[in-house]
Amino acid sequence: MHPAHSRALHESQGSIMAHTYVIAGATGMLGRRLALLLHERGDRVIVLTRSVAASKRALPFADEHIDMRSSNEPEILRAVDASDGVINLSGANIGTVRWTQRNKDIFRSSRVDTTRMLSGALLKASAKERVFVSASAVGIYGHDFATSKSEDAKAASDFLAELCVAWEAEAMKAQSVARVVMPRIGIVLDTKDGALSKMLLPFRFFVGGAIGSGRQWMSWIHLDDMIRALVFLLDTPEARGAVNCVAPNPVTMKEFASTLGSVLHRPSLFPVPELALKLLLGEQHVLVTASTRVSSKKLHSLGFRFTFSSLADALRDLLKKR
Repeated sequence: MHPAHSRALHESQGSIMAHTYVIAGATGMLGRRLALLLHERGDRVIVLTRSVAASKRALPFADEHIDMRSSNEPEILRAVDASDGVINLSGANIGTVRWTQRNKDIFRSSRVDTTRMLSGALLKASAKERVFVSASAVGIYGHDFATSKSEDAKAASDFLAELCVAWEAEAMKAQSVARVVMPRIGIVLDTKDGALSKMLLPFRFFVGGAIGSGRQWMSWIHLDDMIRALVFLLDTPEARGAVNCVAPNPVTMKEFASTLGSVLHRPSLFPVPELALKLLLGEQHVLVTASTRVSSKKLHSLGFRFTFSSLADALRDLLKKR
């Protein structure tokens, strides 16, 4: 087993020196779980947040909660300077509101501007070996039914792709002073947040089915594997640049709906037409109708091993914990 993978699994916890990590976006779905895992293995966790009070309620175990507004730059710089790494999971949720121009500006600012601020802090910090794990998304590849995308694939030109390109460009500004890793995150499966949580209700009422054409590829990952992958990327010196974080077996939307129905013992008979989604959601419909087939070979070659490679196994595990 890869030694860094062992660290992520806590198998050699006793012999590992604790580190200090600064996390932006720690109160989100991924951030909460990641911060807790780092804390439980003995690392020091410093949270950058826009609401210190909310952060303290969500993450009472964190060692510090620091206001991340630009007016508090000295404290941000102090935290980054004292750290062994910075983890950037910031970003307004793109799946819960319509894509008006105002909301698009928020999506961009919450990702690009925050990443620029963190890269700038790393560039100003004292010389030290550090890692900067800054999130991105598989949306960078756009819509493609035919081709499996590896990290060297050309970026698309739609809104999500251009957002990801700008996001990653800001992270890469820190590469002269830190090991920069950009996990391109796929559809994270969790019963409380995200796409799966929204699909469960119609299936439970026997009216579930594929969304759109059903032919579009879904590059998914179990929440637990996603958190483990983030820790793995923190711990693995060979991990650099973009790394696709998706399970090794993507499925079509039709396969996804059929598997979910089977696990729930419900039929998958009621597809949602793509035209209806376009009318209901506007440009946002691409979140569920775009086809993105993504390869996880780079993550695997670095030594990461998935707990959940099968969609059926992933869904059974998540529904069991519900």
